[in-house]
Amino acid sequence: MNIEIEIKFLDVDFDKIREKLRREKANFLKKFFEENIVFDTKDLELKNKNMVLRLRRADKITICLKKPIKNMVPSKFKELEEYEVETNNFEIAKKIFNNLGFLDAFKYEKIREVWKLSNCYIFLDELPFGKFVELEGEKEAIDEVIDILDLKRYPSSNKNYYQLFLESSKKDKSLVFPESFKSRFLEGGKNS
Repeated sequence: MNIEIEIKFLDVDFDKIREKLRREKANFLKKFFEENIVFDTKDLELKNKNMVLRLRRADKITICLKKPIKNMVPSKFKELEEYEVETNNFEIAKKIFNNLGFLDAFKYEKIREVWKLSNCYIFLDELPFGKFVELEGEKEAIDEVIDILDLKRYPSSNKNYYQLFLESSKKDKSLVFPESFKSRFLEGGKNS
């Protein structure tokens, strides 16, 4: 069983975080644009079971299923069973899910910058409705990075981006970027 352990920090100043990451000699790994489709049945069967079935196109194309861990004790972290596999065709994968009766429940996009420090992945995620830092790794490594980057000063959450979007004051925004923004980013060669 693969377990994903993560926590998000909201409304973060990326410049300050990058400065601290560089000072700590964190490894910058990559930056890319991400397109995500989350699927569900018309009766929201997966959502009602707290499951997520996602197709992602980024630096690679992946299919991912996330589901709650049985008998999980609530904590500040989001902890889920995660099953992920790569595919080479986004459109065909989408058609397979649609033909199996799964609908596109929602789409979201983000620009993701990936760093690594102390066995913890640090994701600087820019979505149309805000900037977030997501930490992923073992709990001890995450706690260490929270202290190093002084993230306790920011509000934190163990919710997914769709839940955060629904709670945000920016519901008039979208979960996808305007085409003009995407084309500028992609033409700038930053998706590699």
